[in-house]
Amino acid sequence: MPRKPRTLSSTGIYHIILRSVNQHIIFEEDSDYQKFLFVLSECVKKYDSQIYAYCLMDNHVHILIHSSQDDLASFFQSLGSKFVRWYNNKYSRSGHLFQDRYYSVAIENDHRNASHYCTDEKALSIFKSLTRMSSTSEVNTLNKSMRNKYVRKLRKKGLTIKQVARLMDVSETTVKRLNKMSP
Repeated sequence: MPRKPRTLSSTGIYHIILRSVNQHIIFEEDSDYQKFLFVLSECVKKYDSQIYAYCLMDNHVHILIHSSQDDLASFFQSLGSKFVRWYNNKYSRSGHLFQDRYYSVAIENDHRNASHYCTDEKALSIFKSLTRMSSTSEVNTLNKSMRNKYVRKLRKKGLTIKQVARLMDVSETTVKRLNKMSP
């Protein structure tokens, strides 16, 4: 069965996740982190991309990147092959280090220059002001109709789907579904 094609981002921004094979520890020493970041910076220059954020975990990596879809595959092929070649040589191993191909999520909301972007602290403040609740644990006392009304209102106030889901103790799918429906 063929793989599904990647979702293209109209903003050119993607959340990328590289996972190690069998949850293998990738970054044993500080030099492993440093080498990964060095190879990452080389790829950024080579493919004229921009990194907005990254998080290097023991066994996986998160990268928020702006790149053209055409260059994205080449970018991560280059990053993976250069780092893995160095890593395998250093640790006298062979084979794959990363599981499957990289995972990507297209980011459609471009918050780079947006003044309306809500921090989690501001989202909580909006939640408290709108619902008149002192704590998010109180959402469980709401009836379904009132909960759905608040979900829609919080989205209209500029909170992200994830923020609303966390604050209202519902799934992201529920938030998306409710915002497609009329009140």
